[in-house]
Amino acid sequence: MRKNRKKLYIVVGIIVVLVIFGLVFAFKSDQILQTKVVPKSAPIFIFTKSNAPGWWAGGNFNARASATNDYQGSEPVEKLSVASMNVYNSEEGEYTTACFIMFSYYDYIGDAERMKRDKEAEVSASASMKKIGENIVSINAFGANKSFTLTNYELIGPDSENAMKGMSYGWVDLSEGYVAVSGVCPNASELDGAVVAMSAISLAKQ
Repeated sequence: MRKNRKKLYIVVGIIVVLVIFGLVFAFKSDQILQTKVVPKSAPIFIFTKSNAPGWWAGGNFNARASATNDYQGSEPVEKLSVASMNVYNSEEGEYTTACFIMFSYYDYIGDAERMKRDKEAEVSASASMKKIGENIVSINAFGANKSFTLTNYELIGPDSENAMKGMSYGWVDLSEGYVAVSGVCPNASELDGAVVAMSAISLAKQ
């Protein structure tokens, strides 16, 4: 009789634990299912200062790993970049800059040609920006030089008077992801000179 009662207590205890777990999962399921997946060893950007005198770089930033469970951005967490670095044309540590370039790596397959076409279509439909030229540049990614097009644009119209007027955009497809490059300068005429920073950046595995 005592053994049967002991077995009954054990069974009831297990049922209670399962019920509690089920209730917790029901109330917290959104958070549990939305837990971000962070790559174990994301690549990093490396800046070689001697290749771009007058430029300096901030540290690497992993947007996906930095997203919290209450992240509410417009992009899903799994679509965020896993490596990014900004390079500045100024005194080191000074963010008031002539030009700067932003590099971001995404660890899923992109489509550089489609993204280029989408940007050009966006500009064509806009009255505040115009295309002014292109540069063929390259970036060293995982030990190989990858060439791609960096397209230059100029902000125009009355709203551009107090804004950074030069902007450039480019994308390069890699075997397991892609790199997005964005340049910003006070004047569009400075964009061609800013490509010197490209030779100082490389993407490497840790």
